[in-house]
Amino acid sequence: MPFKRLLSALCFVPLWVTAPAQALDTDALITVQRQLHALGYEITDDEGRIGADTKQALDLFRDDNDLPKRQWLNDGLVTIVAERYAAMYRRRGEAVPTPAAIPSNKLGKYCVVTSGSLELATDDAKVQRQLGELGYRPGNIVGKSSVATRNAISNFQLENNLPVTGQANALTRQLLLAAVTQLRSNRRRAETLSASR
Repeated sequence: MPFKRLLSALCFVPLWVTAPAQALDTDALITVQRQLHALGYEITDDEGRIGADTKQALDLFRDDNDLPKRQWLNDGLVTIVAERYAAMYRRRGEAVPTPAAIPSNKLGKYCVVTSGSLELATDDAKVQRQLGELGYRPGNIVGKSSVATRNAISNFQLENNLPVTGQANALTRQLLLAAVTQLRSNRRRAETLSASR
């Protein structure tokens, strides 16, 4: 008996040590990719395959949500993505739809260094560029509002105490311009300080 107790004590695995989750089936992976894309994370990989864009989207999602880095896409992360996707629609008072297919004709990335001249956004492309410069993820910058663009606008409105509509109305456009102007001013100030040292 003492040998069995010793053996069971040595083979004890703490509850916090977990094995990798089973691989997701293709349909579940496609759903996660579509949800991430709708949340504004750029994915151009073929649906159902984990490529560089999907890995980057998952890394960005983990960083944005203060989640630990993991080597695999597990059930816990799938649940968190689904919760964030549903919360995005509930926040706007809308029913949670099935995530739409990711368009295959990608024309641009959300990553923007500058949105061009400082002027009030008069079209969707300028709104998308300004949101991108501020660090929001407006999706592809093609001048056509998408789910990712509406989500980025909603997040901007929420953080700036505006009514959350997902539409770039006049007040939202004015605050976007003010935020970009402030960001550029802060960048210039930081560059000046680092150059003077």
